[in-house]
Amino acid sequence: MQKNILTTLAAVALGLSSLGQAQAALIASTFNNTNCGGVTLNSITTLTDQNTNLLGGSVYNASQCIGFIGYGEKRDKVQFNDGPWHVSGTTNIGYLGDGMLNGQAVNGKQYFDGSEFITVPDDLQALKKPNEKVDPGWIHLLSFDPVRNPVYDYSIAGLGLANQIDISSLLTFSLDCDGVLADCKAGSWKLETKPDTIADVVKLLGPATFDHLAFSIKAANSFVVYDFNFKSIFAAEQAEGNNSLNFNTPYILSGRFDTSFDLAGKGVSHMHVLARDPQDFNQVSTPASFTLFGLVLLLMLNTRRAKI
Repeated sequence: MQKNILTTLAAVALGLSSLGQAQAALIASTFNNTNCGGVTLNSITTLTDQNTNLLGGSVYNASQCIGFIGYGEKRDKVQFNDGPWHVSGTTNIGYLGDGMLNGQAVNGKQYFDGSEFITVPDDLQALKKPNEKVDPGWIHLLSFDPVRNPVYDYSIAGLGLANQIDISSLLTFSLDCDGVLADCKAGSWKLETKPDTIADVVKLLGPATFDHLAFSIKAANSFVVYDFNFKSIFAAEQAEGNNSLNFNTPYILSGRFDTSFDLAGKGVSHMHVLARDPQDFNQVSTPASFTLFGLVLLLMLNTRRAKI
């Protein structure tokens, strides 16, 4: 059953206008849509029972997608996925201005101000300055270039802090193209936590959660960011009586991608994967909340409270 998850794109200008910094002018997107079929979530399973799909066979389209089509032809070309996703030497824990989805401008061009996938002002966080809730909270997990360098390049979270962690020690991500890797137009993706480290991390830091998972896909001179809003997904599952998801279980996420939806069927040249940690996991409005790969974001509750 295909589910249409329409995220609440309420006008929260008063709360989000405070995101503005001394940055470049924001470049207008080509489209900003909901229920986007370019990337889907098809399955959630446990590590011990990979044959049972906890979504019950449902398929979720990305909750929202924002695209910049033909930007290399119609605008001054900025290699969105070629450049650094967060400022060199900074922490990669979601600060405003640290990373493209957190409102960073690269080479004088700014495509996001950090508010794009935030549905209510309370989703903003006070990470860098305790009394200023302006931080979007996006953490870069990894990048992948199937053409020039077909290896998964995992990021460091909390760089320079006492508890910095290499994301590769916490999870693995993989793509399986339907065709040849050098011209990958469609295929499957999988994200899996590593169970051998979960117990120690939970003992040290306690439980956490995340509320968004995003994929940035670049093909030719265009790119689209696909966001999964798990508050919406949780609500849909709960409404159907699905209470099988919980805080204490690591999961495997998997799905599909297809550039024919928004990227003219061109081969993927770059992909980035990011996650967003909410300010307070107790505010996630469902009793069946779960840490899909909470192992990664368990780090954030401790790291973000450390002061540089």
